[in-house]
Amino acid sequence: MFSGRRGPAPVRMVGNSSNPDKPWTLPRDAHLVSFLGGIVSTTETGQTQWKGGRDWVFAFDTTTGQIKARERETQETGTAAASPVMLAAVPLVAGATRYRAEVMATDPTGQAATWVVEQGLSNIGDTVTRWAPASRVLDSFGTAGGTVPAGWNPPQIVSLGPNAVVECTAPQGLTLAYTVKLRATEGLTA
Repeated sequence: MFSGRRGPAPVRMVGNSSNPDKPWTLPRDAHLVSFLGGIVSTTETGQTQWKGGRDWVFAFDTTTGQIKARERETQETGTAAASPVMLAAVPLVAGATRYRAEVMATDPTGQAATWVVEQGLSNIGDTVTRWAPASRVLDSFGTAGGTVPAGWNPPQIVSLGPNAVVECTAPQGLTLAYTVKLRATEGLTA
C-alpha cells in the first residue's frame, strides 16, 4: 500500500519494492521521489521503526528514464560472535559512490559503543576499487568513560558480491548485537 500527501517536501511512500534499482515513482515527479521500502512497524508506545531501504533520486534523465545520481539508505540489525556479520547491503552501481555507516554495538553486560565510518568504492567495468585500505572512522563514542570498550574494533565498509555491506567483527569470546544504518551517495558518471 502506498500513501502520501503533497506539501513543502516531496510525497513520502511506504511499501515494498522487489527491485531496488527501479524505485516506484510518481509519474510527474520522478526526480523528486523519496522512497521508503521494506518493513515498517509501530510499537505499543507509538514509535515507528523500519528495516529496509530509502531511495532519494537527485538526477533523473527524463529523455532516457534513467536515474543518474541518488542517495540510498538501508538499516539492519544482527549479532556477531565467532565470525563477522555482514549487514545493510546497498547495491553497487557504476561510477563512484561514498558510503557512510552509523553503527551501534552492545554486549550482554550493558557495554555499548557507536561509530561513524565512511569508505568510497568505485565500480568501473565491474571492477570495484576501495578509496582507502580501511574505512575511515569519523566519530566514536562508548561506555568506557566516553570511549569504545577495549578490544572492540570499528566496523568496515566492504564490497561483497554485487553489494556494499558493513562488516562487523566482535572481539574473541564475546557476542555483540549490532544496529547499522548505511547511506550511499552515488555520484554522476563522468
